[in-house]
Parts: sequence; structure tokens; C-alpha cells
Amino acid sequence: MKSLLYTSIKLSTFLGFIYGLSVIVTKEIVSIALLFIAFLLIKMFVSVALSIVFKLIKWLCIVGILGILFSAI
Repeated sequence: MKSLLYTSIKLSTFLGFIYGLSVIVTKEIVSIALLFIAFLLIKMFVSVALSIVFKLIKWLCIVGILGILFSAI
């Protein structure tokens, strides 16, 4: 959870920096920066989703192994 908070703070700081620069720089640079932010968001969402899936698989395997052990008794 700490890394998610750190990532959101880093992302909001980056968004503020891009907004501040958008007054000075051209629209093409802002578009490239927004594409970079979109890739960061996608990477973060995929990472969180895979983390949840792998934790679920781990617990299902543990429950399955315990079920096999207890059914053999």
C-alpha cells in the first residue's frame, strides 16, 4: 500500500510539473509527456492487478494443499 501511495504522490507531482511547463512549452511536448503518464498508469494498474492475482493463486494453492492433507487423514 505504501508503494501505491508513493506512486500516486510521484504521479501527481509529475502532473503538476507538466501543467506548469505547458504554459512555456509546445503542445507536442505536453502530448508526449501525457503519453508517458498514460504508460505509467497502465504499468501501475497491471502491476497491482497481477499482484492481487498472484496472491489469490498462492492462497488457493495453500487451501488446496491443506484440503488434500486433511482429506487423507
